[in-house]
Amino acid sequence: MVRGTLLALVFLALGGTGVMAALGGFRFASAAAPQFTPFGPPQVATTMVPARVASLPSPAASPRSSLAAASPVPAPSEIVAVASQADQKVTLVDSITSKTSSFDLGIPAASMALAPNGRTAWVFSSKPGESDFVIVDLLKGERKDNKRLHDNPGVAAFSSDGRRAYVALIGGDQSPPLPNTIVFLNTTNNDEFGHVDVGEQSPGVQIRRQLVALAVAAGPAGDVLYAAGLASGTVWAIDAGSGKVLQQVEVGGGPIAILPDAARKRVYVVADTINQIVAIDTSTQQIAARLPLPGRPSAGAVGPDGKLYITGGDAGQLWAVDPDLTQVGTPILVGSQPAAVAVSLDGARVYVADRGDNSLAVVDARRSQISARIPVGKDPVAVIVAPGRPAAGSTPTPTPVPAAHPTATPTLVPTATPLPEGASPPEHMPSGVVSDTFLADAQFPVAMAFAPDGMLFYNELHTGKIRVVQNGTLLPDPFYQFKVAGQPETGLIGLTLDPNFAQTHYVYVFYTSVPEDQDNGGPNGPNEVVRLTDVANKGTDLTPILRDLPSAPIHNSGTLRFGPDGKLFVALGDNDQGSNAQDLGTLAGKILRVNPDGSIPTDNPFVGQTGKQPAIWAYGLRNPYSFDFDPLSHGLLATENGPGDNDELDIILKGANYGWPPTGYKYKAGIVDPIAVMNPPIGPTGMTFYTSDQIPDWKNDWFYCNYHQGQLRRVRLAPESRDRVVFEEIVKNGCSLNVATGPDGALYYSSPKSISRIHSSAAVNLLPVVTSSTAQQPTATSDGTAVAQAQVAPTPTPAPLPAGTRAEDRDINISLSEWKLQPSRTRVPAGQIRFLSEDTGATEHAFRIVGKGIDVSTDDFGPGESRTINMVLPAGRYQLICPIAGHEQQGMVATLTVVGQ
Repeated sequence: MVRGTLLALVFLALGGTGVMAALGGFRFASAAAPQFTPFGPPQVATTMVPARVASLPSPAASPRSSLAAASPVPAPSEIVAVASQADQKVTLVDSITSKTSSFDLGIPAASMALAPNGRTAWVFSSKPGESDFVIVDLLKGERKDNKRLHDNPGVAAFSSDGRRAYVALIGGDQSPPLPNTIVFLNTTNNDEFGHVDVGEQSPGVQIRRQLVALAVAAGPAGDVLYAAGLASGTVWAIDAGSGKVLQQVEVGGGPIAILPDAARKRVYVVADTINQIVAIDTSTQQIAARLPLPGRPSAGAVGPDGKLYITGGDAGQLWAVDPDLTQVGTPILVGSQPAAVAVSLDGARVYVADRGDNSLAVVDARRSQISARIPVGKDPVAVIVAPGRPAAGSTPTPTPVPAAHPTATPTLVPTATPLPEGASPPEHMPSGVVSDTFLADAQFPVAMAFAPDGMLFYNELHTGKIRVVQNGTLLPDPFYQFKVAGQPETGLIGLTLDPNFAQTHYVYVFYTSVPEDQDNGGPNGPNEVVRLTDVANKGTDLTPILRDLPSAPIHNSGTLRFGPDGKLFVALGDNDQGSNAQDLGTLAGKILRVNPDGSIPTDNPFVGQTGKQPAIWAYGLRNPYSFDFDPLSHGLLATENGPGDNDELDIILKGANYGWPPTGYKYKAGIVDPIAVMNPPIGPTGMTFYTSDQIPDWKNDWFYCNYHQGQLRRVRLAPESRDRVVFEEIVKNGCSLNVATGPDGALYYSSPKSISRIHSSAAVNLLPVVTSSTAQQPTATSDGTAVAQAQVAPTPTPAPLPAGTRAEDRDINISLSEWKLQPSRTRVPAGQIRFLSEDTGATEHAFRIVGKGIDVSTDDFGPGESRTINMVLPAGRYQLICPIAGHEQQGMVATLTVVGQ
């Protein structure tokens, strides 16, 4: 009795309006007011993304009429709130009278979330760098408050008991991007009491995952928060109490909306790019079903009966989808740019915000036709439905509804302890997988290529020799020897076999030549692409394919690959001149595409354009060390070496510009941004896709090596779309040059002194490890038959030296920009050190080394230029400085530690 009296008093104190979610979960029992749960009215999840202009004309607007007339039964009182971006307003539409009113937001809206009380909404800004979001009172029609967080709060969801809010920080235009964070707020005072970061990647890797949608659904043990990463093709299921990630669901494409359906124990994920709805079982957090959509979706909502409504941004349509995901209803034309959708509290009407004509289309859900079109603010991007005021004379009675899964006491999962300086990050090798040394005593095997019969060709970078491993033997004579340049990033670089090698026996090679009067190891001449023919393990019939390509002592790239279309692709660095990358009149700083004989395909993007090289496929690249083709999507992916920051993983598109200089995320029209960056840089080198079934969990994953840290890393791409990163991890230390899938199903990788491999411990028919550099003769038996010698057991791969103590760690790139001096490494072994300093900023800079009695400096040099210093440094600590007046004081200074003797 006391409890009931208290509840009634609280209800009256709030004016008889709103939802009593924060005080235990009530709903109105009055027939005059809608019934709804503490999490607002029947859950309406909305997500807004920029819509494309449709080719279909917008249907003529219906005469403006009462929204109640759209339904044969009396409509409950509700408020439809539409947030617009261009004029920064919220338009309120009364569902019974169709009257509208509006008020100023003060921010360009991007999304809205209805608060647990049912009368206020949280509105988030689309402006990069915005720290505030706005709280509005929908019943009073006014801006009520604002809350400052940080790093662009973008979307929100609330716990089932209303005590918690979850806000995703989507970040602004930072490069590198910020961590992908969800903050936890106490809804009593909106104070932040913790946060969680989502996404798996190695230390120093930054991935802009774009958390564009959040939703809460009941799980087996309480609330589960679902977070959608648009740029990751992933939905994370998170314990809403502790912040622990329960499951990483790889949905693919770009998940733009999450729609909970409590009755069916599902959440529906709307994914653009792949144009699907993906159902996730909330009991297991596993994918239960997928349904293709007629086109690219722009938003979604779910009605109280479980029916889904999806807008097609390109088609200008509304699609009704049955709750079992078995069929899509007849499309309804709703406008040219539908951007947001919501469903009425009784499910009778669907509200679609159209950016094309700044209107709200009201769709009769039973008749599948537009019943009204109401003008709203300019550029509407978000719409929600909230309960209106109770009918005059009604006496709503609060009915307690206990929360099914009360939110646990806030105890967030602690942040992982950072690794000590110099410690190697953990490896991630699957159970039952081992590594061993395939070939010891190799000489800088910078490129590898397997023939179908298991014969391995590899390049020795500095000697100019192509070597062959056959039947467990390194053949004593080279397949072919070139005279190659001896500068740091020159030599015998690229190698690939003809796709029909078994018939043609063609071997393609990229190398940096020397002038005619120079011996091996001399200064650089042009880069060359040539073809050899394998005859009895010897290269013959040298045939030029691409002659006199631009070259330099550094930034030559040189990877060769045949594409699925049979064309030969070639990577060329910018030759240490950043301006080359944007100049379509030169081949430097580009990826090229030619026919196997070197002629130009007629469908290349710049064919026939005056002043542009027709061999160019993509441009704006600094030093795209390696690339390969995805076996599923056939897309071209590449590793790109940044200066002192922002190494990149890129998807290479026809005719695309990748923006160098500078590297990293640019957020500019006409520039293709990376799908991941690394800071500090690690020097990504060779890459491949693992295509064998021997290690099932790795099949079709992307693997790459890195020079600075000597690691083999794995990248999981989003399923279906294959155009964004789900996660990235370190697999094995010891890979600094290249990686390739062998015909035996093992993954082979190289370092300056060896070739190793990873394989299943149960694998059979592996290629024999190399035990001799002379041909093995079969041993005759007493009956005259011959048998091969027994295979020697493989040698376990030795533990690599820590990064910063290896001989190959003596190359340091220095990036100079306003106002940062960023070395590619801060720990090197004593000896001959090469410093390459590059001005990636907008003003002149210089580079100076001071310490241990040494004081050496370059001259001043401008944007896009570089300088090289080669010198011997003993062990000790050194200051790296920009010596131009005032630059050191602005922060352009770093410390270098030299170790050893």
